[in-house]
Amino acid sequence: MKKKILLFLITFLFVPFLLVVNAETKCDKNKIEVKSISVVEKTDNVVEKSAASVSGNKLVLNLQMGELNDHIVYDVVVKNNSSEDATFDASNLNVGSKHILYGVSYNDNGTDVSPVVPANSERTLRFTVKYVSEVGDSEYSGGVYNENKNTSDGNVVNPKTGDSSRLFIFIMFVIGFGLIFLIINKRKYSKFFVLLLAVMLLPLAVKAACSCQFELSSHVEILKKETHERMLSLGNSGSTTFFNNSPITKDKVEYIEFIDMSAASNHRLNVASQSPAFPSTYWDVSLDKDDTVRAYYEDNDEDGLYEIAIVANGKIILPDNSSYLFAHFTKVEVITGFDNVDSSRVTNMNSMFLGDAKLTGLLLQGLDTTKVTNMSSMFEGCTELTTILVDTGFSTARATASSNMFKNDTKLVGGKGTTYNASYIDKTYARVDEGSTVPGYFTGMNTPADPEPTTPVTPDEPEEPVVTTTGGTLAQGGSGNTTFFNNSLVNKPDVEKFIIETNMNNVPTDSTKWWDASKAKDNSVKAYYKDTNNNNLYEVYIATNGKLVAPENSSYLFAYYENLTAIEGLQNLDTSNATRLDKMFTGDVKLTALNLRFYNTSKVTNMANMFYNCEKITALDLSSFDTSKVTNMANMFYGCSELTKIVVNGSGFVTTNVTSSGSMFYTCSKLVGGSGTTFDVAHVDKAYARIDGGTSNPGYFTANVETQE
Repeated sequence: MKKKILLFLITFLFVPFLLVVNAETKCDKNKIEVKSISVVEKTDNVVEKSAASVSGNKLVLNLQMGELNDHIVYDVVVKNNSSEDATFDASNLNVGSKHILYGVSYNDNGTDVSPVVPANSERTLRFTVKYVSEVGDSEYSGGVYNENKNTSDGNVVNPKTGDSSRLFIFIMFVIGFGLIFLIINKRKYSKFFVLLLAVMLLPLAVKAACSCQFELSSHVEILKKETHERMLSLGNSGSTTFFNNSPITKDKVEYIEFIDMSAASNHRLNVASQSPAFPSTYWDVSLDKDDTVRAYYEDNDEDGLYEIAIVANGKIILPDNSSYLFAHFTKVEVITGFDNVDSSRVTNMNSMFLGDAKLTGLLLQGLDTTKVTNMSSMFEGCTELTTILVDTGFSTARATASSNMFKNDTKLVGGKGTTYNASYIDKTYARVDEGSTVPGYFTGMNTPADPEPTTPVTPDEPEEPVVTTTGGTLAQGGSGNTTFFNNSLVNKPDVEKFIIETNMNNVPTDSTKWWDASKAKDNSVKAYYKDTNNNNLYEVYIATNGKLVAPENSSYLFAYYENLTAIEGLQNLDTSNATRLDKMFTGDVKLTALNLRFYNTSKVTNMANMFYNCEKITALDLSSFDTSKVTNMANMFYGCSELTKIVVNGSGFVTTNVTSSGSMFYTCSKLVGGSGTTFDVAHVDKAYARIDGGTSNPGYFTANVETQE
């Protein structure tokens, strides 16, 4: 009997034990090596608080998840130096959070494989850590999700024979003692039963003992989930969509404005009465896609280019990484409303305005750059940019990267006259200009440029009497720089003067020398051209029998004539039916004077950008203007850098119904009111759009003496 018991113990206990020892020898844990770890991909809001590392066989991850479904994917290269295949077991990967999901796939040169690292070989194992559920209310306080901080360290353990092999050994102990009991009691068929169990269990025990497994435990800290309420989504370096998945592309945008709906502010787009309701043409531009920041677009001037309003109930927060935020908006002319932005947490402004070739000025009042470390290429390629106004919040103290910050900004001029210097395109001149002693490219909000003597200029008197009969209606203008007024025989850059004629006596008889410029295309308005100066620039005559009638939509009517110096006969342009004069003279950079004293604007509702970038005009007489129905005066005199005087009738030029007036007087640095009030960069909206009453009631306008008497 004793021999039988001894034989049983050797067969069912000692042999499996030897197999286990043999497996542990072959699968020596020191022969499983984690060689490297790398990030394959991650969502934008995942932050590696410290890079993943391998210390011995310990893998250390330190992550911060930003929002639901954030994830990071790692590739871990594992080398098996043992003589047995090793199986990767992720079942004990512990990130210490009920809100985190991990998943493992096994990858070998891009192909999913079984979770086995063959003997004497290495393989890449891929696994994902993913944020899969929101925390409960009890874990939320103070704007921060108080996620648990798991600090349990783990090692790559090999072989993982303990759990499985010891389980079989335990079972065999139980069965062994049971069999001994059966044998001792000489039960019938006991020997047959013992033999059957031996045949069944021995292979399983051997297999378990020889299974070489290892597990990857980790040190993962999900530090916190910060809320991003009212935070704008990230920018991108492309030239198509922007701010999440915009319904329009960058090259279709001409105007961007930030609007804080919780504050009283004047802005170009009339949304004040629309909160919380918005037009259908909006999309969610918040970082968390939680609808706390919305953007919508409108084509107010029907030129195929859109005005974008970025709206929140509070200041819009710029993301920490604001690189490329407004990059490659090649048609944008205005980006305004930075006083409605919170940029206090931004650290990266690399290429923020890169390639915005039509920007002529930037009012960065309110932009806080005190934490920014990267300003490289921030304004690069803004080739039309002339002025950058900043306040004390713009600092380069922490900027360690600033290469090409002002590259190719050849038209940029500081507040004291410092001009672009290709030798200083980094942050060196990124400061308020103090002249030759401390040159800079910026104009300070609190230190306006030295006032220059101003000489009041009276607009030209009418060159011919105002006629009373009505002629044909002129065709609409266009935002392009080629043909105009239907299908003109010359292009916009070739025009140096317009002359309005009240009869057709001088129209050439040869029909190839004139074209139909009427809105109805009925030949009621004809246009022809001459080159009297023989300089390849033309005088374009617009002729009709009577007063020339401006179309109801007169936006862009005389816009973007880069060589236009004069328009004669405006006293015979009938604007009484016009409702839109926005961008009427936009971009006429060589135009020096306009006679608008006979304009009837009683039906006009939109005067935005009317004189935008008319940088050579020195005085305007708007005493005939009735603006009682106008709601939009945004950028009306924007860029009129030589404008010194605006004459108005106090009872006619009012801003009672104006809801959008952002940057109305932007860069009108030479403008002086009738009582001596000088331009103040802190007042560029409608606040000073009134007759100057001196220090008690300052304004930028001068009263028309005739109408005031």
